[in-house]
Amino acid sequence: MQQQHQDIFDIESPLNSKILLTRTVLRTCSRSSVVDENSSKDRVVDHLWLARTVLRTCSRSSVVDENSSKDRVVDHLWLARTVLRTCMTKQYFAIRKTWIDAQDYCESWGGGLATVSSPSENEYMMDLTDRTQPVWIGGTDGSIEGHWTWYNATNPENMITKFYWGGVQPNDYNNQDCLAYYKLSVGYSWADEDYKTVDINIKIVTDEISRVFIMESEAKLIGLKNALIELEYEFQRDENHVQRWFSSIDEEMRRLNNEYANAEWDFETNMSNKTETEHVQMSIKASRSMKEIAFKAREKQKLHYLRKDTRRRLRLLSQFSDPTDKNVLEQLTRTRSELENIYAVGTLQKDGKVYNMEPELTKLMQEERDPDVLNWAWKGWRNETGKKMKSLYAEMVKLLNLGAEENEYSDFGDAWRKSQFDDTPELLQMCETLWKEVSHLYKKLHAFVRMRLKDYYSKHFPSYKFPTDGTIPAHLLGNMWAQEWQGVYEIVKPFPDVSETDVTKEMSKQNYDVHKLFTMAEEILHVSWFGSNDKNLLEKVTTDFFTDEPDEQNDDFRIKMCTVVDSTYFETIHHEMGHIQYFMEYRNQPVVFRDGANQAFHEAIGDTISLSVNSNKHLKAVGLIPEDHTNNLEEEIKRDLNMLMKQALFKIAFLPYGYLIDLWRFRVFDGTIPEGDYNKEWWKLRLEYQGLSSPVVRTSEDFDPGAKFHIPSNSPYICYFVSFIVQFQFYESLCKASGHTGPLHTCDYYRSKGAGDKLRSFLQLGHSKPWREAMKVLTGTMDIKTDAITEYFSPLTEWLDKELQEKSQTVGWEGAKINFE
Repeated sequence: MQQQHQDIFDIESPLNSKILLTRTVLRTCSRSSVVDENSSKDRVVDHLWLARTVLRTCSRSSVVDENSSKDRVVDHLWLARTVLRTCMTKQYFAIRKTWIDAQDYCESWGGGLATVSSPSENEYMMDLTDRTQPVWIGGTDGSIEGHWTWYNATNPENMITKFYWGGVQPNDYNNQDCLAYYKLSVGYSWADEDYKTVDINIKIVTDEISRVFIMESEAKLIGLKNALIELEYEFQRDENHVQRWFSSIDEEMRRLNNEYANAEWDFETNMSNKTETEHVQMSIKASRSMKEIAFKAREKQKLHYLRKDTRRRLRLLSQFSDPTDKNVLEQLTRTRSELENIYAVGTLQKDGKVYNMEPELTKLMQEERDPDVLNWAWKGWRNETGKKMKSLYAEMVKLLNLGAEENEYSDFGDAWRKSQFDDTPELLQMCETLWKEVSHLYKKLHAFVRMRLKDYYSKHFPSYKFPTDGTIPAHLLGNMWAQEWQGVYEIVKPFPDVSETDVTKEMSKQNYDVHKLFTMAEEILHVSWFGSNDKNLLEKVTTDFFTDEPDEQNDDFRIKMCTVVDSTYFETIHHEMGHIQYFMEYRNQPVVFRDGANQAFHEAIGDTISLSVNSNKHLKAVGLIPEDHTNNLEEEIKRDLNMLMKQALFKIAFLPYGYLIDLWRFRVFDGTIPEGDYNKEWWKLRLEYQGLSSPVVRTSEDFDPGAKFHIPSNSPYICYFVSFIVQFQFYESLCKASGHTGPLHTCDYYRSKGAGDKLRSFLQLGHSKPWREAMKVLTGTMDIKTDAITEYFSPLTEWLDKELQEKSQTVGWEGAKINFE
């Protein structure tokens, strides 16, 4: 009963509790079928209203106790039995009678001496007395001495199983066979008493009341029924008002989002003064509109009678953190654009060649091994980007905080966390716990990679001085930001002599092109799993830098992506198409719910798909690894370990970086890190969590965080950290749905309808449910756990343990210091 109403009303509102109270009183007191003698404790727990409604009487306004706990309701099982016929708690009469006469008297009223079945009832019975005279209750051991039952017991259920004796009671003094309450120095307790006793004032407690009172109660119920009608009218009025408002703004928000997406697309794909100005103007327009919607949503949150999902939708719409002043907002928007533009136009030049980040610098960091060349690229990129941004970034932080504080957030980081992970105040604690649970995986990988790199550079570049403090130089890991280390796979591969099919070469051999890669991803997502035959999907996915104007419907989906045909982009394309599929599945939700259940889940879905398509099983299924590759079991185990190492260089190596970026930003936003310490604190975190050292001395004049796109673009990042853990949980769930058996890392749920159905039921929810509820649909649990990622990499972890022990390698970098002045 209570659960049913929780789906309708927001019980957090006291006034809505009155609606629930009134309705349940009416149903309970007017229908004997609501509660019967066989009502279980579980059912009573579901009827939390019993404790509130009937604790004293059905007519008193003071019966609602907002602090009533479910445990207390369990103790009030007797209330259900009392409410069955009377809608009134126990009654007593101040008369003088023996125990037997008292029982007869109660029976003449259709009841009997009271029974006691729980601590709460015992306490309640004592409250009925005036604490000056004893009270008879209905227990006796008259039939068999010491065998206490409630009066006229005919079955074992009427045995008294719990006693509340006081002092030395029962003492059977003069063959005392009847139960009574006696006052002690503190409270009351049971005592046995002679059934013939008449020389004290006895109050008889009966389980039933007079017909007169029943008639009075029924009259009061009519008043309650009228109150219910009035309250439900109020509910419908408020609910209908908000639903009409939702209908009016949904179309407005859809058009606004479409216009903003167009302007952003034009700016991102063709950065010029014209597109930048249009982007700024559109950003200001969107912010003003969302500000108006947010403020109206906040006003409507004050209404009392709203459905729970309506209240959630209002809360999401009320999230707004932009500055309210027009000039300040315009300044913020332009500052953002300037920062993004600095990053976008950043280039290096060497020997007459121009190096953009994509693809030239990315390729250089992956393939070059000369530490001097890598140092040139690493330092040069930071000089061309981050160093030029520092003052602009500090200005953006100030403006972001100004807007957040105007909207009653403590700072922009506070606003950001609430928008990314709705209703998760413990987000940072949750992430720290997750990191602690997986940090051992990272530290073992770090120790092994450090060992292999040190050996490599000692052999091939003997003049290079590799650090001896346990750190790894940040420029040697095959990536400009050392966020993933797949670029050094050939150096750290566990079994370099084991032959492996080069997937990139195989693609070239089979004449793959970019369209072929996207077609494969489309077939997996849109056809194999979801059973759709929408052959026009790729017409809606643009991979070039320019495109025609999108239509205004819900089926315009785009990917901006520089793509080449290789195994890395094979994975990336499946990831990006995962985003597209998520968009498509929740496109029919109200606009405010057209998002992932949280930001991490949107990223995790694409990676969950990538985990499947990168398995050897899948690569064989699509013809990129020959089937005869598995003839030798020992060789296959080694290939699996090589594959797991390649995955770990991406999935495990990324974890601390994914975590520390927003740790740094949150401390910047809340003022813990002042502008003068931006770079110093950045490197402290990189050392603490990643165990990395900078290849050259860094200073406070540098701004190395800005060398990462997500800093100048002010894009969230902690969502990636969470996604890199939860994706394995998603993957494990889909593997189970597909019927997979064997090691987790060997699973491919390609063409599994069971996996597709489960995934689709999750994706279609969008942001309409709290993320924990959405997660339960896919995984069966509301908690993010590290069990799956640990299991996935367990074969590699066991192998690393042996290797590190055999080679006497120290795990960690304790005592290392940052290279800073």
